Amino acid sequence: MPVKIDYFFGEWDFLSNFYSHPVSYEDVIYASVEHAYQAAKTLDLKKREKFSLENNPKLTAAGAKRLGRKLKLREDWEAVKLDTMRGLLIQKFIYPQLRDQLLATGKAELIEGNWWEDRWWGVCYGGQPGGFHKRTCDCGPHEPTGENNLGKLLMEIREQLGA
Repeated sequence: MPVKIDYFFGEWDFLSNFYSHPVSYEDVIYASVEHAYQAAKTLDLKKREKFSLENNPKLTAAGAKRLGRKLKLREDWEAVKLDTMRGLLIQKFIYPQLRDQLLATGKAELIEGNWWEDRWWGVCYGGQPGGFHKRTCDCGPHEPTGENNLGKLLMEIREQLGA
């Protein structure tokens, strides 16, 4: 097992919020954690419908993320977004196959490495980790920077599931 998993695609795609696996948020089913997380950004139930599996089954996770960027954020969003993500991830990793895959990462440090400048949920490497696509972020090559909150939540959940 690697000491560090610093990208959530390929072999590790199940760690990504874009991974297709249904989750529920406030009694509505969404196609992925990303869909549900984006829907949670608003309290307007009509706007949330656009993200649901029932009302928009062909919406991709990337499409949900694009739609979510256009939403007017609920006033308490900064205060609730971390716990919202935690709850969605717990739901996702309760499923036996995904739970076993997460536990199989052992003690590896989980880093949501990216090139799209997400320094809150992940770590921007300035280019794509692993060199799969040779992409770089808009600010060009740079040292890895970011808080890696998604990786931290995944390691927290892994520890709880393994206890």
